[in-house]
Amino acid sequence: MTRARAEITELWLNSFSARELLRGKRTRARAVDGRRNKRSRHSELPKVGNDKGALLQYGIVVAAMLVVSVLNTILNPIVGVHATALIYLLAVVLLGLFVQRGPILLAASLSAVVWDYFFLPPVFAFRVSHFEDALLLGMYFIVAIILGQLTTRIRAQQEAEREVKLIAESERLGKNLLDSMTHEIRTPIAAIKSAAGNLIEFQDVPLSSSQKTMISEIHEAVERLNRLVGNVLDVTRLDSGYFRPKISSCDVRDLVQVVVKETKKELAEHPLRVDVEPNVPLVAPMDFVLTQQSVMILLSNAAFHTAPKTPISLKVRQQANQLEFEVSDGGPGILEESLSRVFEKFYRAPNAKAGGTGLGLSLAKGFVEAQGGQVEARNAPKGGAVFTIRLPLAASRMTT
Repeated sequence: MTRARAEITELWLNSFSARELLRGKRTRARAVDGRRNKRSRHSELPKVGNDKGALLQYGIVVAAMLVVSVLNTILNPIVGVHATALIYLLAVVLLGLFVQRGPILLAASLSAVVWDYFFLPPVFAFRVSHFEDALLLGMYFIVAIILGQLTTRIRAQQEAEREVKLIAESERLGKNLLDSMTHEIRTPIAAIKSAAGNLIEFQDVPLSSSQKTMISEIHEAVERLNRLVGNVLDVTRLDSGYFRPKISSCDVRDLVQVVVKETKKELAEHPLRVDVEPNVPLVAPMDFVLTQQSVMILLSNAAFHTAPKTPISLKVRQQANQLEFEVSDGGPGILEESLSRVFEKFYRAPNAKAGGTGLGLSLAKGFVEAQGGQVEARNAPKGGAVFTIRLPLAASRMTT
């Protein structure tokens, strides 16, 4: 048992590390994006991240306009006044590749003013002598602003698309990690279970009662370990955000029958009463497997925390536009201080029996909420705990 507990602890620590890795997928995507930006900082100007960065961009715009103005002063006698406007326009477009919207507006305005004052005749005056020059100045100003805005918007869209691709790649890697963990962990468990079964099936000599007992204990320990592994992996998927329920029209009564059959062993020492009210629809939108597991967890939890022969009840009914699964028992109920914490991961009430991991109710809550439902716990007026699952009946929830 000590070795089994050590293996379980190691398994959870490894899975916990994986969960933390998956939970940081967006952080990793931003970090990768940041590293890429850092590698290409020789070709990009600083982006607005704070007041200092914004002021730096405005300063870069002013400096760029000063450099272009000096260049146009040299080229004006050679190319003419109208060609200098195209050089200013090119500078505005290039700045739009690196700076944000505010600095681009400043660049467009500043270039128009400088071109009018220093290059359009009469120079050194904010006055245009010809109608054609006034029209050209106005069109230049409008075109400069539009081109600057479009360039900035295209760059922002490219950055957003790059971040989406990085996050999608990170999610794909995370899913592959979970699949790999599932295979690598469950494969040896299946081998142990198969080997234990072969000891009985292909025995060369009759086994003693003590040997049969040990093989039976191996089977039980492997089953428990397999359930624990499944719980840990399910918690990891829920926390990582990769869990996607498959909502479809499911036979409610068939689900109840499967639940009763699958929990027959856990409820062997408890009388179970099942009540499906007549107003319950034949089919309802839900994820069959997730709902089945959630109800099974509640029934197993009731059996585990109550004494043998304690009656347990499963009621299914429709309330307004919700389908309810209610599991109640005749046990001592839940401590008041524990009611608000029973669905927390690893939480165990002070009066709880030894054993268990504290993951079951947390999983049930995650499975139900993944389908847009709710689950609550309360104490019955006459004693005993009552757990209720509520799932919406809206047909628009279906995904298949």
